[in-house]
Amino acid sequence: MIRTLTTSTEAQGERLDQWLSGQIPDLSRSAAAKWIMAGRVTVNGRIPAKSFRIEGGETVTFSPPEAEPLDALPQ
Repeated sequence: MIRTLTTSTEAQGERLDQWLSGQIPDLSRSAAAKWIMAGRVTVNGRIPAKSFRIEGGETVTFSPPEAEPLDALPQ
């Protein structure tokens, strides 16, 4: 599932991984950084550098990894 968010000017200067983790419940900053490094996140249609800082008004598109199926067995 591809999702799109728009940054605000209030987030200006914030690192993308930090901002993204603040927008998605239960997403850690380190997990957001892994998404960015894996190419799962684009900013205005381009893959950002790891050190990308928000200016405000960018379109951030991301594709979270699929949830791992559980191998639950009855006891």
